[in-house]
Amino acid sequence: VMDCSKTNPTFMKFLMDTQENPQCKGLTLMDFLIKPIQRICKYPLLFRELLSVTPPEHADYNAVCSTLKLFEEVTESANKISAEKENIIKVTNFNTNVQGFQGYDHFKDGR
Repeated sequence: VMDCSKTNPTFMKFLMDTQENPQCKGLTLMDFLIKPIQRICKYPLLFRELLSVTPPEHADYNAVCSTLKLFEEVTESANKISAEKENIIKVTNFNTNVQGFQGYDHFKDGR
């Protein structure tokens, strides 16, 4: 989004107009794109709390347990993907900035 907004004036105008729209409450496109990820990370907390107040004999107890486990797995997966992306960015920046490493493929053969 950031790269495209720098090279495409029409897209940059769209982003600015959208942010100024009262319905967007001053939020940027990046703010909206991160919201689902932030919400996913909150669901395990919600279901953990729900499980703590749900009696084991309640009809929904097993559903709450399985939903909690599912959201914990999804959150863990999302965190791993985010960490991998950050590492790729670091290696790419290193490759670009360190003299003598330009053109060297750090990603070859799964390095």
